[in-house]
Amino acid sequence: MIKRKHSGSDLTIFSEMTVLALKHNAVNLSQGFPDYAIDERLKKLLFEATVKNFNQYAPMTGSPLLIENLMTFNSNRKNPISLTKDTITISPGASYGIYTALAAILKFGEEVIVLEPCYDSYVPAIEINGGIPVFVALKEN
Repeated sequence: MIKRKHSGSDLTIFSEMTVLALKHNAVNLSQGFPDYAIDERLKKLLFEATVKNFNQYAPMTGSPLLIENLMTFNSNRKNPISLTKDTITISPGASYGIYTALAAILKFGEEVIVLEPCYDSYVPAIEINGGIPVFVALKEN
């Protein structure tokens, strides 16, 4: 048997939500696998993007067009933050971005504060990268 590197469970909130959605005949919005057809407008836009060859991998740091738009959006905010093209990295999702950040900066044995309740992948990401999760429960107020 292969030894685990983390204490994460095999069951996730997604499993629980899928069971509940099926039980109550509800739309399951907890995961990225819709059980309905894609809107025709989106199909058309995806087709147009493919015809224009806008369907290749972006650079590792993200699409330059997206980064430019983020910088413009930020500069138009009431309280913009200091950003440059070199301080923005685009990831294919929050879980991947958080995991990558932990892998880049976490040293073995360092403690990481985890606010509870938390998303299922946070603790395993900390543990796999050598960190020690320190749990802090959020208080109701």
